Amino acid sequence: MSHRVLTVGALNLDILAAYVSGDQGQPPWGGDLEKEVDDRDWWRYFYSYLNGRPIQLCAGGSAANTGAALAALAPEFAVHVVGVVGDDAEADFLVQRSQWYGAKLLATPVPHQRTGRALSYVRAPREERRLAVAPGANDLFRADLLADSLLLEADWLHVSSFTKPLCNAEIGELFRRARQTRGDRIVLSIDPGTFLSKDGLTKEAVACISESDVVFTKTAELAALTHQPDTQTEESARLEAAECLFALAKRRLCIVVERLPNGYTVYRSGTAPETITFERAAPLTVLDDTGAGDVFNAAYIFAHLKLLPVKATARLIASIVRVHLGHIGRSGFTQFAHCAPVVFASHSRKDKPYVDKFIRHFEGSEIAFWVDENEISLGSSLAVSIQEGIRKCDALAVFITEDSLDSGWVQRELDWAKGRGVRVLPIRLAPADVPNDLRDLLYLDVVADGFLGAAEKMKRDFRRSAPLPGVP
Repeated sequence: MSHRVLTVGALNLDILAAYVSGDQGQPPWGGDLEKEVDDRDWWRYFYSYLNGRPIQLCAGGSAANTGAALAALAPEFAVHVVGVVGDDAEADFLVQRSQWYGAKLLATPVPHQRTGRALSYVRAPREERRLAVAPGANDLFRADLLADSLLLEADWLHVSSFTKPLCNAEIGELFRRARQTRGDRIVLSIDPGTFLSKDGLTKEAVACISESDVVFTKTAELAALTHQPDTQTEESARLEAAECLFALAKRRLCIVVERLPNGYTVYRSGTAPETITFERAAPLTVLDDTGAGDVFNAAYIFAHLKLLPVKATARLIASIVRVHLGHIGRSGFTQFAHCAPVVFASHSRKDKPYVDKFIRHFEGSEIAFWVDENEISLGSSLAVSIQEGIRKCDALAVFITEDSLDSGWVQRELDWAKGRGVRVLPIRLAPADVPNDLRDLLYLDVVADGFLGAAEKMKRDFRRSAPLPGVP
């Protein structure tokens, strides 16, 4: 029997880099932790801690991981992955990936936004990772992005929580719509994540869990409800936390506590907990747990829909998670330059030959330039296109000459960049005074250093391991 499954959650461009022996380039936050960063800090983390090593690019995020795993397990299922992306190159990358294994991607592009990105720095087997996430467009998820026509045919709707309360409130609205549309003919499951580990039982969490049939969680997240340390949590404390969630549910609730790499525990209201341990003959070697929880959820959903017995379910989960973990960080590596930052080239048209000469020194490097004549189509609005270009870029290079100082367009571009918090890089291209509003910024001087010298300084600036504000 074929089933229709909807997976909703974050859609990210995942960037993975492996730890190597003797490597000192570790992000400064400790443990197996996730840190949220904004777009302004993104590239500083990227360059400071990857430092030019090979990386792996792949489609990621909770919605992508769960949906792709389900489609791989059951090609006969109709799996739809629902999420939000920006209107940038990262979104194109996600849409074009072949790793969906037959899942249909329903990614809604949001104008003037960047696609979510996750940087995962992976240590040796059975050790921790570091994860920096820039949520981007994920923080703009809305319930109405999932059409009623899809809900009408769905047998299972699985959602992973977002980072913003407003988006999590939209999940509650989505669950209410699903109940009104399908009643008990649909299974609603949620991986609440920060609902439990960070925010506690917020009103958004209560609204979602109250409509849920299945809650996927981890020991640490469940323990947070009773303020118990993760490794010290006794079964009685986990039961107490489970009872807190049972009290919220409008129907019989199943709580699945992932305890990788050893197994999982299932709590059902009114029955004793059931702990399932993976067979010792087939241990899980954890190279990285990036997405392992999402893959775990997919395997459990598949087993439930296929009515597999407990032992068969355990074998399946252990198998698929092992396959997933065995491939992360080991194949598909691409060149560092394929994930280059983009710099907006703000200049006077009269200076174009000299700007082109400067940019040519970056060919084949890890820095790309946004130049208006290469990016704007005939008939397009210059103001709109340039503002969108600045929004998509990681920095704005303003080329200072006598002609650019007299250019109204250059001044507007500079104002738009400052208004959006985009980093400004002054480049003195010819003998001219640096304007007053840029004098407090350290600038590149092509006049003094030459084209090659200034270009090399700019490359080093993007690569250098500078300490970040607020990070020890």
